[in-house]
Amino acid sequence: MLRAPFGLATLFLNATRNLFGNDKEALPPGEVLLLIANPLAHGARLASATQRSIHSRSVVTVADARFADPSLKIDYSFPGISSRSLKAATTFGRLFEGLRLRRSVPRTHQLIGSQNHFYREYLFLAQALRFIEAREIVSRLAPETVLVTDYDRHTYNWPWISAANERGLSTASLVHGSPNDSNYVPVLARNVLVWGQAQLSWFAERSPDARAIVVGRPDLSNWTADAPQRLRRVVVCHSREILSLTEVERITASVAAFQRRGLEVHLRLHPSMVEEGLDSNWARISRMASSVSGGRESFAESISASDVVVCVTSTSAIDAITKGVLTLVLCDDDRVLPCDLGEVRRNAPSVLDAIEKRLAGSLAGTSVPRELVDHLIASRGPDAEALLDSAVASL
Repeated sequence: MLRAPFGLATLFLNATRNLFGNDKEALPPGEVLLLIANPLAHGARLASATQRSIHSRSVVTVADARFADPSLKIDYSFPGISSRSLKAATTFGRLFEGLRLRRSVPRTHQLIGSQNHFYREYLFLAQALRFIEAREIVSRLAPETVLVTDYDRHTYNWPWISAANERGLSTASLVHGSPNDSNYVPVLARNVLVWGQAQLSWFAERSPDARAIVVGRPDLSNWTADAPQRLRRVVVCHSREILSLTEVERITASVAAFQRRGLEVHLRLHPSMVEEGLDSNWARISRMASSVSGGRESFAESISASDVVVCVTSTSAIDAITKGVLTLVLCDDDRVLPCDLGEVRRNAPSVLDAIEKRLAGSLAGTSVPRELVDHLIASRGPDAEALLDSAVASL
């Protein structure tokens, strides 16, 4: 109730200030627009790797500078949904156009985004401002401009992809996390840049209108699996999941079993979460852990061959497997998993067998199969950078 009137009032205050001019810079020229909805943690590392990869064309990176990781080079700050981010983008002309659009929505149409009616009205107007500005910018782009996004269905990138598709520009969605039926399909962009054969087949079935191109993961290093070691630690990855009671029991039972075998337990939180904000189920798991950390640092660099990684829906599982770390997906059998995690869950029997061998002191035949890694992620590091550059050049 407080954010809605404050946000609306701030938008009109922004417009009043902008009557006297603002210092908003123009979009720099470039052949590729790299649109980053998530400029933090893994998102920032993926964006930086993409910047390195695309060298055959000039790249302009667009993100909300107010929230971006300081390490990420941003060429143009496009606002997010907050009224403060929209400061330079708000004019009375755009506000009135947004209000006109709101009046054109049928009364029977239910707005989404919040349970609060007034805040939904704010969200509509704020997003309308973003659509209007993105459309104005895209209308001035050269016809050969390519738009690459880290996630095309995100609120942040949707206005750009919509405007670019209307103009007939080339658009591509670079898969940011393992896709599922609710977050990536249907693909809004005309192309989707995928990690490996698993995603290639998945998108061909669920979003056949988008052309899928395998580029791998430029943000991960090449295959450098350490030699198998005795297991010393279990890392439980939190990804803001709502756990079922059976999943809680399965995780806590596994954690307790690992502890009885002498393994240290570490809980790694999602980058957007702090320990105090965990729900009761995750708090129960947290109390069993000997250490808890946030997820801002590189997950792949924080684990080693002496770890076991335990996930429910976290795509950290893919990073772990790519590094050769034994990984378990402990979720209900009927939980619908993202594409790649489903492949990991199917590999559970061999992982459990390898864990038992390691705990017993035998290191023979206890590595993650290279074939599974290549099926999930076709290439990494410089090889993936070359594939990504070639794919963007072909769009």
